[in-house]
Amino acid sequence: MAARLPRGACSDRRGTMDYRFSDTQRQRVEAAFAFARGELAPHSDDWDREGHFPLKAIARAAAQGYLGLSASPAHGGLGLSALDESLVLEQLASGCGATAAFIALHNVAAWTVDRFADDALKAHWLSRLCAGEVLVAFALGEATPTPLRATRDDDGYRLDGLPGAVPAAAASDLLLVDAELEDAGPTLFLLPVAAEGVGFGAEEPRSGWRALPSRPLRIDSARVAAGQRLGAEGQATEALRRARERAHLALAAVAVGNAQAALGQVLRDPRHTGVPEPSPLTVDQVPEALAEPYAALIAGQQLVRLAAGQLDDDAPQAGLLCAAAKHYTDHHGPRLCRAALQLRASSGYLNDYALDRRARDSEMHTGVQGRDEHLRAAIARRLHASQALQAPPQAAASEAAAESEAPCAAP
Repeated sequence: MAARLPRGACSDRRGTMDYRFSDTQRQRVEAAFAFARGELAPHSDDWDREGHFPLKAIARAAAQGYLGLSASPAHGGLGLSALDESLVLEQLASGCGATAAFIALHNVAAWTVDRFADDALKAHWLSRLCAGEVLVAFALGEATPTPLRATRDDDGYRLDGLPGAVPAAAASDLLLVDAELEDAGPTLFLLPVAAEGVGFGAEEPRSGWRALPSRPLRIDSARVAAGQRLGAEGQATEALRRARERAHLALAAVAVGNAQAALGQVLRDPRHTGVPEPSPLTVDQVPEALAEPYAALIAGQQLVRLAAGQLDDDAPQAGLLCAAAKHYTDHHGPRLCRAALQLRASSGYLNDYALDRRARDSEMHTGVQGRDEHLRAAIARRLHASQALQAPPQAAASEAAAESEAPCAAP
């Protein structure tokens, strides 16, 4: 089993576009890749075929610290920066994109609890979330069929609405939800899945992420205690914005890792499957077929890292870049996977299940945490608000780095 990741809250090169890894970052990346290769990749096809949610593998991921990547060490997390978290998620996706997507959103939910819950709520849940004793589904969707409504009920609240399908919600213990509270505004809650009034429809057929249960969530007069509220009543606007930014970034990192693994498979790289394959493609077969999607993959990877660095610096353009990273990888991840499938077929492989699974999984990103039209609208709004075209992000990052007195200086 891979060595557990070291703790550490700081990236080594914040606020710049210099993404040479430090020794610590290389260690994290190598450990995450080893875990993905040993614990996820050998089983991912079976999980997909059987529609099996891999609880045992997720428990092993928790033992490595992967369910508390950005949560504070005081509550059992690793306290990683957004950049370092994205590096780990990218590697986990090389083993199984569906499992990595769940881990990514669990981490965003845990970070939200760490950042916005009161001390009592954190003490009750956060260490258990980081340890994997309790799993949380991220139900803060950009748009839902029927948004949740909350009404006061004695010393608690009643929630009603149809949030739609939330990845792995039916297999989780908690739901992180937002509801419009009467006479107050948006409010966040941790809602136990076992609460009376929380129900699920039938399993929905889908092409990808088959390892994650996908059943429409129904909330009908579900009661939640006041102590399960994150922050003050009606004051969740900032928390929602920041949580969604991190969700955009986390899923973009997963999309990059999944696409990169598809490229590795088509080049017959046994590291991504754990199984040696026949002779590799010849040099003449590779360049024209994969040059453009490979360039797009590298651009997406660097956009994810730029967005993560801006998020770590709390830069004004962080949200814009996180949305742009997800929009870009949502489009180009599937393109690379389809190109890899076509190239594999031209080499005589008419049924490569693992590569087909990666292509199907890549398509799922466009429907989770921001459909294309929502992301484009968000990018347009943030462009207008930040006047980003007049202030290149690298310039803003350099200014932030010059002004900061961060304890982790670049080597």
